[in-house]
Amino acid sequence: MKKIKIKFQYYPLIPYACVFSMQLITYYLTKLININAKYFNLTQPFDNLIPFIPASITIYVLCYAWWFITPFLIAQYTDKKRFYQFVLTSFFSFVICFVFFITVPTTIVRPNFVIDDFFTWATAFIYSTDVPNNLFPSMHCLVSWLCYIPLRNYKGVPKKLVTFQCVFAILVCISTQTIKQHYIVDLVMGIAIAELVFYIVKKFNMGGKTNKFFTNINIRLKMEKKEGSNNQIK
Repeated sequence: MKKIKIKFQYYPLIPYACVFSMQLITYYLTKLININAKYFNLTQPFDNLIPFIPASITIYVLCYAWWFITPFLIAQYTDKKRFYQFVLTSFFSFVICFVFFITVPTTIVRPNFVIDDFFTWATAFIYSTDVPNNLFPSMHCLVSWLCYIPLRNYKGVPKKLVTFQCVFAILVCISTQTIKQHYIVDLVMGIAIAELVFYIVKKFNMGGKTNKFFTNINIRLKMEKKEGSNNQIK
């Protein structure tokens, strides 16, 4: 079985910085725009059956580091075409999220609980720093699923890595439910957008212009070499 080896590449740095910036803009700018908006509650009967499990806050928080690492794994185990399909899918997905956040602003009713251990403290801290809106679709679920699908069904990617990415993405999605940060419809829509947009980007062979744009920037900044030479900084 192929071993998982990490060999750092520099070319994902700038495009991923742009992806991350777009994610922040989508999430926080819409909060400012909707500051006086009327919010919808999308609670379904199924949501009330899901238990509140503060310990799952660990997965919910750890995924931020995982989101940062994954683009470099995609760059290492696939090619630039697939990497920039991931980048373009992220951009398009965030635009869709932006539209949803503005047109269908949602909120959630969080549970009351006693802070009596680290997990309840951590959950309370997240609650205090994150106003319960911009829920539909779930960006946590969307971004986590995008950490998995570019590596799925790509020849040469270690099976252990694909399995880990899939399992961790699922755990993140579950954590959004068990710490009561999202409703089930948020989870489903987040995954659906990731799958649909990635399918369209691949189907129409998109990403070439994005690749060219960022490659030119990387070459100018000496973070990448021209075609035919080593693409890494020595």
